Amino acid sequence: MDSSIFVIVALQLILQEHALVGQKVTCSMDGSIVSTGRCYKKYTEVMNWETAKEACQLLNGSLATFDSKTQLQDLDIAMPFWIGANDVDKDGVWLWASNNESATSLLKDLWALGQAPSTPHDCAVVMYMNSTVSVGGSTCTNQLHYICMWPAQNASDSSTLASNSILSTP
Repeated sequence: MDSSIFVIVALQLILQEHALVGQKVTCSMDGSIVSTGRCYKKYTEVMNWETAKEACQLLNGSLATFDSKTQLQDLDIAMPFWIGANDVDKDGVWLWASNNESATSLLKDLWALGQAPSTPHDCAVVMYMNSTVSVGGSTCTNQLHYICMWPAQNASDSSTLASNSILSTP
């Protein structure tokens, strides 16, 4: 009897997983880009990092966070944009502002020129450099563009979320 309960639970989990593949998702903000259950939008207004973070929060979002290099590459970055990581509390310890989790391991593979910024109190910038998207640090008071992020919503008329989806426009 215990093994049949396990089989039923396993089947339910598999069905739930398959229900997500092919599910339609949308973003409430015009011009957003969908990626792995998240919506990203680039803003061309310039502001310092803290003000950009607050601007995203006022829109019920956060400065962008990423789980992979692919997400960054598909954003089509041509100029520097603030993203949601900084090392303000401790030099060299990069945290995502939205959840205070470590961003260091992902960012270490994306640093421009192969190394993290050495100046204290930097905020993270995504940029296009040497024919690739990379991450750098900038003084948090610099005036730059920014990228906000929100959870995607279920819908019937937008791009399809696949289990390994990359950014696509609706």
